[in-house]
Amino acid sequence: MAARRSTTLRPLRFAAVSAATAIVVAGCAAGPTPTRDAGSQSLTDACAIVRAEVDAAMSAFGEIDPSDPARAGAALGDVVDSLAVAQDAIDNAELAATVARLHEGFTDLRDGVTAAADGDISGLAGLGNATDEIRSASTAFQDSCGT
Repeated sequence: MAARRSTTLRPLRFAAVSAATAIVVAGCAAGPTPTRDAGSQSLTDACAIVRAEVDAAMSAFGEIDPSDPARAGAALGDVVDSLAVAQDAIDNAELAATVARLHEGFTDLRDGVTAAADGDISGLAGLGNATDEIRSASTAFQDSCGT
């Protein structure tokens, strides 16, 4: 039964990891930033910090084999850590909320993928919610930082 469960989960794991990667990479390829101010840090500066951290995280994440959920979970952990660093560096209320949503979405995705890698499929339903949150936060990032 365990072999069948593992075989059944592979396409779902692959799809979830691949979708999250595509969403975030697309969101981080944004162009020049506006200069609205929503804290002591300009939106332009805050966007540059987030973009650098997320790009670095996504570079590492993009090199994983999505058919290996254990490694995918570890790569998602790197993304979560990079977003935490970015979150700490931001003093712009508008973008801080967006980065917090990205962080939360990736944390939930990491937790679900890691649990699935350990054989716990109960969290797979939450992967869709996590991906939706990442997609929504990525759109908000694009709206704030330019497309």
